[in-house]
Amino acid sequence: MNSSGLAFGAFGRLMLSRSIIFVFTLVFCLALPPAHGKNVPVWRAKMLSSLYGTCIVTVAENAAIFDTGIYKLVFNAPSYQTFSFVNDENSTYCVLQLKAYLQRNLPPSSYRWTGKKRLADVQLYGRPCHVYRLLGTNQVQSDLVVTSSMGVNHALEDAICQMFYIPTGLGLPLKIVSHTNSQKTGRVLLELVNLKQIEEPATDFEMTHSHKRVENQMQMLMTDTDGKSMKLDDIFEQPMDGKPNSPAQSQPAKKAPSK
Repeated sequence: MNSSGLAFGAFGRLMLSRSIIFVFTLVFCLALPPAHGKNVPVWRAKMLSSLYGTCIVTVAENAAIFDTGIYKLVFNAPSYQTFSFVNDENSTYCVLQLKAYLQRNLPPSSYRWTGKKRLADVQLYGRPCHVYRLLGTNQVQSDLVVTSSMGVNHALEDAICQMFYIPTGLGLPLKIVSHTNSQKTGRVLLELVNLKQIEEPATDFEMTHSHKRVENQMQMLMTDTDGKSMKLDDIFEQPMDGKPNSPAQSQPAKKAPSK
């Protein structure tokens, strides 16, 4: 073999080894969890709900935060039928089953549907949307506006639909108006009032690095703001303002001498 053939063979082996190293490095990097400083694109929706009041729903492709202002529900892949129930005040969370959680909080009759039919395709809120008629009991029916144009995992869309007790498989709910055949105007059960696309830190959807996991919601109540477990005696001794009683406060008041 001449010198040019030897040189080409050595060059080929060098390029092959570099390609193998590149492939293994790429596979290793893809397997790593998102970096703590990484931002992800999200949709942030401010919604008015007859069930939850004003709530903020932040939705990424594979994760969502349902924030009522009092507590947060955080959904993450791979299963959206479990979620983290989060208390930011004492940095604790517990993992709950979505179906069991919703069964403990049964909706009013206006959220009980017996069927549905598709009415129209429209452009609302700057997004392509679908309008459905949800059929209920006692001649109550509701018009539902949904969209599937935000690039959200369909299983995650279904979990959010379950939170609002509406049929799954339709898309993200944006508005629900309930009415009867005799009503000219309906009652708004859910309405999107603000929608924007922003970036949020990926760590906002991860509880393990910033919150302590406890077994259940009762343990969340039994944990103080320093992350320490509290006894029942400690809880009942706390006054309404949350400040510990001073010795003077715990002593009974002295009666004024009688004249």
